[in-house]
This record gives sequence, structure tokens and C-alpha cells, in this order.
Amino acid sequence: MQTWKQFEETVAQSIRDNSVIFLRRAANEIANHDDRGDKAFDHETGTIVTVLTQMSLELAVASFLVKHDGLESILVKPKRFTDDQIREKWLDNELRTKTFEEYRQILEAKHLGIYSVFEDINQQFQQSRNKIMHLHFRFEEGIFMT
Repeated sequence: MQTWKQFEETVAQSIRDNSVIFLRRAANEIANHDDRGDKAFDHETGTIVTVLTQMSLELAVASFLVKHDGLESILVKPKRFTDDQIREKWLDNELRTKTFEEYRQILEAKHLGIYSVFEDINQQFQQSRNKIMHLHFRFEEGIFMT
């Protein structure tokens, strides 16, 4: 059986692997875009690239936090459970995690300067993703993000 530290490393890597999957799919969407005539992304491509990229960024932050601060740093009310219960819940896909805003606050408090490196771009993607998820986001011609 894995030690708790090994388990946390497994979880961090799993989250990172998912981040890479989303980023790779976003890159594939961009690479497959027909650029003839400097054609802008269509609505579907813009939507998919925005959501996949934003999800990748959130997962990358979660992976960083698990790797550097432990799994409990991203969990809602982790003290309610033993390590074995947390492990079981992870295996059963039942863990509840904090919001990205809470992740951001942890980064700003514990890892000075890390979040500021990509804060602006992440904020743009997050705002666009939220609009896409809750409303119909209209991409302007030739503009990927607004």
C-alpha cells in the first residue's frame, strides 16, 4: 500500500495529467483551424478552446497545490475524514474540492508570486468560460477573448 505522501503524489500527477489532456485538446483545436485568408475562429472553435484552456489552467493550479501543500489543501472540510476515508473517496470519485477562487487565495498566501505570473490570462479565460457556461458567449470577429 502507498504511503500518504506517495498517494498525494499520485493524485497530483493524475490532476496534472488531466490538465495536459485538456490543454492538448485545446491545442489540437487551434492547430486544426483553417487559417486560410487569416480566418477567425468560428463560434464553436472559440468556445471549445476557451473552455478547455481554462479547465487546464484550473487543474494545473490544483495539481500544484496538492504537490506543494498536500491533498487536504484543495478539499472542502478535509478534517471530517481520515486519510483512509479520503483515499477511498478519491477512488470512488466522491471528493469535494474547493473553488478556483479559494485555490487562488491559497496561492497568494503561501506561494508569493506564483499566481501573478498567469493571473491576467487566467482571469480572461475564467470570465469567458463563465459566460460560455451560463450564457451564450458571442465571440467577435478576429478576437479570441474579450
